[in-house]
Amino acid sequence: MQNNFEPIQVPLGRKLRELRFRYLPVIVFVIVTIAVISLWDYHVTPSSFQGMAESERSLVMSPRPGTVLEISAERFDAILEGEELARVYPVDPSVMSAHLDVILAEVELIRTSLEPLADRQRNLLNYEGRRLDLMNARIELATTRINRDRLQRDLDRADNLYDQNLISEAEYDLIRTEFASNDIGVTEKEKLISEMEERLQTLSTGLIPGTPGSAGDPVRAAINVKEKELNVLEAEMSPIIIRAPISGMISQMYKNNGEFAAEGEPIFTISASGARYVIGFVRQPVSRLPELGATVEVRSRSRRTAYQGQITHVGTQMEPIHESMLRPGQTVEYVLPVRILISPDSDLIPGELVDITVR
Repeated sequence: MQNNFEPIQVPLGRKLRELRFRYLPVIVFVIVTIAVISLWDYHVTPSSFQGMAESERSLVMSPRPGTVLEISAERFDAILEGEELARVYPVDPSVMSAHLDVILAEVELIRTSLEPLADRQRNLLNYEGRRLDLMNARIELATTRINRDRLQRDLDRADNLYDQNLISEAEYDLIRTEFASNDIGVTEKEKLISEMEERLQTLSTGLIPGTPGSAGDPVRAAINVKEKELNVLEAEMSPIIIRAPISGMISQMYKNNGEFAAEGEPIFTISASGARYVIGFVRQPVSRLPELGATVEVRSRSRRTAYQGQITHVGTQMEPIHESMLRPGQTVEYVLPVRILISPDSDLIPGELVDITVR
């Protein structure tokens, strides 16, 4: 027995009704969820953002071109503010010696020009002669100091070679003896110059102003010029002492002993111990700027410890974020930097990534 029943056709309206009740709510829910997430990501400023702990850093640079010597600290050494780190010798010793020789020759020329003058000017001439003797002594002292600085560098190198058994004890003793002799010569010349200055001061009190050899005399004017030139050379010959501007640790060294440093070229980088503040990075879009003075919670990612902080500065422009905090697949990202002051007792490590929550 065969069934010849034809299938009953379902009206289109009933099919759409089933689609409307069964599938449409799910589709609407998915669309609304995507829209909410999109609006949240692009139009609502999140209450938390990332940051990085930082410490104070100081870049120590050479104030003048010269040779860096007598470096007394190494990388990772702890130093105190005001501690001497190195010395910069701005003038080549050979150039300085040449300038001193020129001044010495000109001083002798002035001395020769004094001889034909009359006897009645002898006291004044004696005074000027004493000044010339003093200048000669100062020139000799400057030359001796140059030799002493050179011997000091030779002795420093000899110390290292002697410790490594690369030179004999006799050679080492010869260099050390020569330096000691030169150092004694500097001390004696400084003492002699001090005594000559005292005698010259005593002699000058008996001079009568207004006579030849006084302030308007060309001889005295020439001697004054040479004295000022000698003062300039002595100032240039003196090494520039490089001191630590802050307490902390030497995190980077750019120069070694004997290397030349141009003006403004870095020699050390000093990093303060411990994190002093946190730099937060607020990603775009920024619909509401962080408020100055707002209290935040800074949480370490590695130790899960939290610290109270306060927003002290808000950046005025977008800046590139640190490369370690870039989102996957991005090579550059501009964010709004925020500076947050934290307690100095925190154990945050400079460079450590932290999470920041605005309260």
